Amino acid sequence: MLVTQSFFNTSNNIKFIIKRFARIWPGLAVCLFLTVFVIGPFFTTIGIKQYFLHGETRDYLITNALLVNTRFYLPGVFEKNLFRGGVNGSLWTLPAEVRCYTFVLLLGLIGILRNRIYVLCISLIILALYIFHVAYLNFFFSEIEKTTLFIFFLAGILVYCFKDKVIINNFIGVGLFILFLFIRNDGIGAEVLFDIFLIYATLCFSKDKFLRRIKFDFDYSYGIYIYGFLVQQIIAYKFGNLSSYQSMCLTIPITVIVAMLSWHFIEKPSLNFAKRIMSNYQIKSLIINKL
Repeated sequence: MLVTQSFFNTSNNIKFIIKRFARIWPGLAVCLFLTVFVIGPFFTTIGIKQYFLHGETRDYLITNALLVNTRFYLPGVFEKNLFRGGVNGSLWTLPAEVRCYTFVLLLGLIGILRNRIYVLCISLIILALYIFHVAYLNFFFSEIEKTTLFIFFLAGILVYCFKDKVIINNFIGVGLFILFLFIRNDGIGAEVLFDIFLIYATLCFSKDKFLRRIKFDFDYSYGIYIYGFLVQQIIAYKFGNLSSYQSMCLTIPITVIVAMLSWHFIEKPSLNFAKRIMSNYQIKSLIINKL
């Protein structure tokens, strides 16, 4: 929903691409660099030379940096953990996220995004392909799990396009939750209803007048996401006998601190740099138009 809003609020497609790139890639690049060149050598069970010459090391860095697919393993790293060998499982959603951004851009380029009836028709077609497991849709997102994420992303696009028709009411949110409690043991039906409730509750919170007064000059969410799993694996490696709650008590504050560093030293400077690039691009465009 917010990415679609960003597209409409951005004056041209080049700026939209720059904004999305600046939000995702610099933070990820530093995370991958630290993982491969600091965390990996420190925790690997094989020799340092063998580690750096191993094909998995190169593949982890390059493949994850390109955001086309995901690699989870570094040679000899975290192989004795409960979640064996998975260095940073959170990265699996990022290629799907980039594909979703590309989908918004494509809809915008061909003019469909600005006609919500067209958007609705396209969404219904994609939903039908998803329900009947048509291979063409899975081919674009490579895995059924990533395709499922796309369906939720598509719902966000629709919510923004039909924002004047969406009724946000706390009583409806409470009603959805009560209904979920009644059918919570009903397998897939309960799961779908919970997803609907969760989405609707998020919209209700976003409209709350008190919460809307709270403003922050930072956004640690991305750093928390890309470092959380990695920190968990390190904690699990060093203190393997911890309970899940004990692990969380260590993981959460460390992850937040790392995310703070990522935001203030990598992500925010990258976004500011992107703004300067877009500003210069706008000035050049104005000069060219005047000429």
